[in-house]
Formats: sequence, C-alpha cells, structure tokens
Amino acid sequence: MSKPATAQPGLSDIWALTWRGLGPRKLAYIAGLILSLSQSLIMMLDPLIVNLVFNALEARDFADVRLIVAAGTAVFFFLIGTFLVGEYLKQHAMNELSANLMARAADEAQRLPLEHAQSVHSSDLVQRTEHDTQRMVGILNLLLDRMADQAAMFVMAAAYLLVINWRIALPLLAVSPLILAAGHLIRKRLKAIGNEVAWQEAAVRQCLQDVLQNMEIVRALGAEDWMMERFVRERTRLNRLYARRTWWQQAVMLTTTSLSNLIILVTILIVGWLAIRGEMALGSLMVYFTLVWRINSPLESIGQLWGQAQEQIGASGRVFRLLEAEKEPGPTAGKTHAPSPAQGGLTMKGVSFRYRRFAESLLPVESPAEDDEWTVRSIDLELKPGTFTALVGPSGSGKSTAAKAAAGLLFPQSGQIRVFGLDPRENADAARSLVAYVPQTPHMFSGTIRDNIAIGRPGASDDEVTEAARTAMAHSFIVNLPDGYETVIREHGRTLSGGQKQRIALARAILSGRPVWILDEATSALDAETEREIVGMLHRFKAQGHAILFIAHRLTAVTGADEIIVMREGAVAQRGTHEQLLRDPNGLYRRLWESFEPTAAASP
Repeated sequence: MSKPATAQPGLSDIWALTWRGLGPRKLAYIAGLILSLSQSLIMMLDPLIVNLVFNALEARDFADVRLIVAAGTAVFFFLIGTFLVGEYLKQHAMNELSANLMARAADEAQRLPLEHAQSVHSSDLVQRTEHDTQRMVGILNLLLDRMADQAAMFVMAAAYLLVINWRIALPLLAVSPLILAAGHLIRKRLKAIGNEVAWQEAAVRQCLQDVLQNMEIVRALGAEDWMMERFVRERTRLNRLYARRTWWQQAVMLTTTSLSNLIILVTILIVGWLAIRGEMALGSLMVYFTLVWRINSPLESIGQLWGQAQEQIGASGRVFRLLEAEKEPGPTAGKTHAPSPAQGGLTMKGVSFRYRRFAESLLPVESPAEDDEWTVRSIDLELKPGTFTALVGPSGSGKSTAAKAAAGLLFPQSGQIRVFGLDPRENADAARSLVAYVPQTPHMFSGTIRDNIAIGRPGASDDEVTEAARTAMAHSFIVNLPDGYETVIREHGRTLSGGQKQRIALARAILSGRPVWILDEATSALDAETEREIVGMLHRFKAQGHAILFIAHRLTAVTGADEIIVMREGAVAQRGTHEQLLRDPNGLYRRLWESFEPTAAASP
C-alpha cells in the first residue's frame, strides 16, 4: 500500500516507481549494469599486471614480461568494448525511464480535479513533470550504476588484498567503512535541503514564467522593475539554498576524503615497514599501494554519492505528492454503462458546489462549510434534446461555475448530474465526451488553425474542418490570413483577436458532433450582428436535436430561448421564457433587461 501524500517517500517507494518505469527495458538495463562492471575490471587490471611484471622482473624472466603485457593489452581492449556496450544499454534504458516517468507525471497532472489544478501555478506542475521526475532517474543512476560500480571495485580490491596478505587486509577492511559514515549521519539534513531547493527552483520558474508570458500586461502597467525585483528576490533565496547545499556537500566530501587519506597513510606506513623487513615482495608492495587506493576511493565516492542520493530523495517528494493527489473519477468497475438515448440530454438535480482550497503541496486545506461559501446552491436544470436554455444573471452569480459543473469539469459536493444517464462521478471522460464546452476565453494550442479546429474531432478530414469553420463564421477571416488554415498560431493565440478565437472554438464544438453544447459567454467578443448570426446557427442545431445551454453576455441573444434561468448569489432566482419573465415588474430579469436595454421597458 502506498504511503499517504503527506509522507516523505522512502528509498523503497522510489525504487518501486522507477523499476516499474523501466518497463520492457528492465533486462536491457540489468545487462548494461553487468557489462559496465568491466570498468571495475579495467581498474583492477593494472595492479594485477604490475604485480606480475615486477615479480617477473625480479626473476629476470623477460619472456613472461612480454607475454603479460600482450595479454593485458588484449584483455584491456576487450573490456573497453564490453564497457561501451553496457553504457549504451544503460543509457537507452534511462531514456525510456525518463520518458515514462514524465508521461506518468503529465498524465497524473492532467487528471487533477479542475479546482485542484487551478490552485497550483502551471509552472509548478511543469517543474514537477519535467525536472523533478529527472531527479528520480538520477537516484536510480546513483544507486544502481555509479554506487554499484564503486562497490564492485571495492569487493574486487578487497578480495585481491586478502589473497596477498590477509593479516594486513582484515584491519584495513574493518576500518574502511567509517568513510561512509559522513553521508549517512547527515542524510536527514541532506534530504531537507534537497526538498527546499526543489520548491525554491519551482518558485523561481514561476516568477520567470510570469514575466515572459505576460509581457504585454507588464509593460502596460510599467511593472518591469517590480517583476524583476520579485524574480531577483526569489533567485537570491535559491542561491542561498544552493550555498547551504554546497556547504553540506563539502562537509561530506571533506570528512570522507580526510578519513580515506588517514587510512591510506597508516596502511602505507605498515606495508612500507614490512617491505623494509623483507616480509613483502617488491611486486606485492607496489600492488598494495595501488589496492589501498582502490579500496578507499570507492568508499569515498559511495559516501559522497549517498549524500547526493539523499538530496534527490528529499526533492522527489514533490513528484509523489502529484502522483498521490486526488484525481478525477475514472471508470468504476460494475457501475459504468453506455449512454442511454431514453435518458437523453443533461440533468442537474439539487446541485451545490463550493471551491475547496489547496496548498501548494497539492493537499486540500480544510475550511468550514459555511452557507456563504457555496458558489452554486441547489441548482435544478434539464437540457432535453432539441431545446435551447439560457443562463443569465449578474456578475458573480455562479453562472460559469454551474456551466462547468454541467460540463463535468467540476464535481459538486451534493446533488447529481446525469449526461444521457451517465454519472460524471463514475466516469468523467465518458460523460464529457457527450458535451461540447466553449468558454468565454478559449485556449489556442500551438500549431496551425487547422490543428486547433481539428482537435475537436481528431482524424476529421480537411473538408470537415473547413465546413465547421464556415458554420462558425470563421472561414472568411481564416482564408484572408497569409497562410489560411495553415497559419501557425502563436502561444495562447496572441496574434488572433478575441472574436476570432471564439469562432475557432465554436468550430471545434461543431466539428465534435457532441449532442450537448454548453457555451459560457462564448460570443462575448463578437459584434452584435455576428452574435445574432451565431445564435441563429445554434437554433438550427437545436432543431437537429442538440441540447444547448447558453450563458448570455447580451440578453438580446436569448430572447428566443425555450427557457431562461436567472441566477443570483449562486441560486436560481427565476425561470421562464423571455416574455414570462418580463411580466414580473419586480423580477431580477426585468431589472437586468431594463439596465441593458432601457428603451424596452414596459411589458412585452
């Protein structure tokens, strides 16, 4: 069972996640690790050759010297080739792991509930997906590759030392593990530093993204200096954390290096004393000096690598919080069913919703359920096929929230929503696949205009895309662009007007062919004449059996609606047709109509 999102992940959690992330490359990675151990064999080759050569020279057996050098050279090149093959296999597997972890994190991020995702800066989610996942790849690389390689060298050197002189080797091997102590003793501090650095790097990225993505507003406000001061302030904090991290890293390195050098010095004195007394051959003496370094250097490296791994483990908590955060409901076993034509359209019964607050850690922040916190309260709505329903009300009355809940983007705390009989709580994707939602400020994706329309129904033909654009009254402005439908849209569609983006979004909805349409002030940027034409088009689709919910920017656009629902402070204040609502002289709709169209005062 996975740990709760509040817990700092342990090494076993990271191991399980990264091992699964290797997918079918597991065997290739293991083979790469084994073949890469040839690097340790290469490092052990020269002390072996030195021992054999010096012993042969002492015996004046020069033929053996030539044979040893020739054989050693051949083995060296063989091991080099083996090492290169192993490195290729490992790198290929690491690339696969990196891609899989990023894809997993991106998928988890896009499945966060909308209110949850909107409580976190987009740059933070990008940082977790792109950068923090690579820290986890780095942990696997540190533990299974670099540390394993150093451990293999230590084992081989220790075995060789025991063969040469076990009486000296045993005390040396007994005290050498002290070199590992520094990295292990301050592991909690290193984890904490790694976690702080990861969060502050995300804060710096957020500042930078705010500056670069909002140049127009920043310049219009003359806020360049303020934004840069904010960025420099956050970057200065990050630099301080880097300095603290470097201090602890250097403390580990200084401790491990000092212990290693002390052990080497004592060993050299003992071995030198034995050689002077004639108790050790010249070849063995030279090998011993080399092997002492081959033992202590790997332990020194392991101590430092272990410290680095602790930093990465501390930072990896950000990825686990994303993976373990609350997600939108997916298919529920035994409860999902196909859309039912007999339960056509969309219904909302007693729907109430309030926005929850979430901390940057992606954990919910509990708050009391006061009545005045409810954005939408006890909404009843029925969109039957072949009907046009309008939602109107003052700003802040809950219209957009109700529309997002109807579209399956928000999940109410009470009440129920059904889309052709489907419950979004049981399978949000299936319910949303029946609803075309067009917001007031539609998003434009990187790519061409054709791509941005075709995303409504991937695989649609060029003719179908063009026909959808004609119906949405977007074709005329598209063909007048230099590259027509192949015009590349810049980030967030900055080169398009608000009205052009809204018409492209309408074309997406038309192309999708979904039976329920929800338009949240989707014509607010259009002139009155174009809006009338769009509304006429919507009524034609209504006649074809579509259910349409239209949030009006101008009340004149909804006078022909089958039903107008008037909202105030999150609740339904009135409902009826345009003519029925105008008959109530004290009604909210009448006041809204008169404030919008003063000349149309009295009764209809």
